[in-house]
Amino acid sequence: MECCRTGCRYYRPIIPTKCTYYPTGAGIRSCNGYLPKSEEDEEVFADLFEGLQMEEDKPLTKTQQEIVEVCEVIKDLLLEKNRKYGDSAINPVRIFSNASPVEQIKVRLDDKLSRLRSGQIDDTEDVVDDLIGYLVLWKVAENLKKEEVHEELFG
Repeated sequence: MECCRTGCRYYRPIIPTKCTYYPTGAGIRSCNGYLPKSEEDEEVFADLFEGLQMEEDKPLTKTQQEIVEVCEVIKDLLLEKNRKYGDSAINPVRIFSNASPVEQIKVRLDDKLSRLRSGQIDDTEDVVDDLIGYLVLWKVAENLKKEEVHEELFG
């Protein structure tokens, strides 16, 4: 089994002493960011997951395919907006506000939900996609903040 050290896209180096890399089904691997610190740790890690088989060859169900498609649409939306507007959600210009990126994203979510509740949503707006996009950006901002803290603490 491939360890998260060799390319898990979910790698977040928080406490580099314990690895809880695990398969999540449908060929997707996930990691909460802990890596084995020594060869002995790696052996323990390998023993824990011996016999676990990924279902990579099993075709996706209709629901799983739809999940992939919806996530692709959100990913494309976020990447397009990031290219168009720059990295303003995660690295704001800070002209009027010094709030953290996470707080600013929460404000955007509140504004969107407020407009939805009061019926001020335009027919051309895809509110659900926008809300999901903001939630993904919130997650990205939190992950980047954790990485920053880890860098400050552990270099």
